[in-house]
Amino acid sequence: MFKNSIITILSLAIIVGVGVYLSNNHKSVAVVPEPIVVPSTPQVSISNNKTFGQNVVLTLNKKVTFSDGLVVILTTVDDSRCPKNVQCIWEGELGVTLEVSKGAITSPGEVHMGTVTRDTAKVENYAFSLKSATANSATIVVEYKKP
Repeated sequence: MFKNSIITILSLAIIVGVGVYLSNNHKSVAVVPEPIVVPSTPQVSISNNKTFGQNVVLTLNKKVTFSDGLVVILTTVDDSRCPKNVQCIWEGELGVTLEVSKGAITSPGEVHMGTVTRDTAKVENYAFSLKSATANSATIVVEYKKP
């Protein structure tokens, strides 16, 4: 009986030891995905001293400067238009986001406009009109009214 108890205890000890050994050698490792780094597009000035009241073509991430120092950058174009051969409830539109700063603007910010729902916007003494847009450009007219 004493011999059976010793064999049982030793067997249990071996089983526990093997279990501990295996669990230490097969640790779970959390996989953390590496962040995706998207290189920024340099904001290159394509033209300086644009005139107010005239059509100005903006290209994605390109800086345009107006005669008073106003800087406008087309940062995004969102296309929500209905695809061909699909029946949609709404036709959709091209929406643009402009980053505006300097000139007579006291707080730099964003201007959101669309080809259908909101084709004009006002920021302080500037009036922006969206004339047309494509997947990577927009034609705008900017008016400035001195206070």
